[in-house]
Amino acid sequence: MGSILVLTTSCNDEDKNAIEYAPGNTLAISGPSSAYIGDTEEYYLVMNIKETDYTWSVDAGASITENSENDAYIDVNFTQDGSYMLSVTNGTADGDKSISISQRQVSFETDSIFKMETIANDTIIIPLEIGGGFRGDFDFAYTLSGDLVAGVDYQVAPGYTSPITASTDSLTEIRLIMLPEDDLDADTTSIIVTLNSVTPDLADEYFLTDTLDQAIKYSFANDVKIASIDTTTLELSDGDEGQYEFPVTLSSPAQSTITVTYSVTGTGVNDASVDPGQLVFEAGESEQSIFLGFETGAFSGTQTVTITLTGTAGSAEASIDADHDVKNIEID
Repeated sequence: MGSILVLTTSCNDEDKNAIEYAPGNTLAISGPSSAYIGDTEEYYLVMNIKETDYTWSVDAGASITENSENDAYIDVNFTQDGSYMLSVTNGTADGDKSISISQRQVSFETDSIFKMETIANDTIIIPLEIGGGFRGDFDFAYTLSGDLVAGVDYQVAPGYTSPITASTDSLTEIRLIMLPEDDLDADTTSIIVTLNSVTPDLADEYFLTDTLDQAIKYSFANDVKIASIDTTTLELSDGDEGQYEFPVTLSSPAQSTITVTYSVTGTGVNDASVDPGQLVFEAGESEQSIFLGFETGAFSGTQTVTITLTGTAGSAEASIDADHDVKNIEID
């Protein structure tokens, strides 16, 4: 049954646009359906009569403060997590609203996970995820351990040394500036970040039991680009004429254009590559291919066709893998 709207013609301002509720009407409550412990949220009736008395109630674990001018508006403070039912009545019509309240959590977004990074004086950002946000400022302390050495392999960025003060306006994270003086072994080199403490310890705001003393393990590799080719010998014989593809790979994707040069020795072989004698790796690419066409003349006698990676250009970090730089094609 819908509400009945009665428009009066009285000159009394208090009677203008009065709303009357018929028995069984539902009062619609507006306000958030979820919040966090410690939050105070406003709720109000979508259609209300200022002069009407409204009675509100809510489950234990929350408290209600009515608006002094119009009790169709209230503030609800939540002190415990759980599912709440907020109810209202004016003696004739009534309504309710379901509200879910949860605890805030301060925690790293991941824990005990290997993260592969390539570094060349890069800044590594380790984010701290704040579940549901937080109110006010707090400090969090952390420790760093693992194979990397502070001051040699990395330094903590200014403003991010432990403890860090986090606020509602800050992007909460730890930043490390990597100093790759030596090549790093991605299999053994790591840094472990452990969140140790959060202060102040506000029981109603930060649920710390499962989030402290958790570790994130990062594994690092130096940002070198090593070009290599499969060195397995390929055997061909008369009747195997055609075009063959020979991939060349970089150990990590190029960050800018890198050129790898190569040479081909042998007779009856046509270099059908896009740029014969060189491979161009654009930013983000880690594989290009050499295309060789073997003509009838290549099978006129026994010979070895050899592909040799000869050099790199475009990046001081690019080089040729001396153990994987020659590909032989044996023709019998």
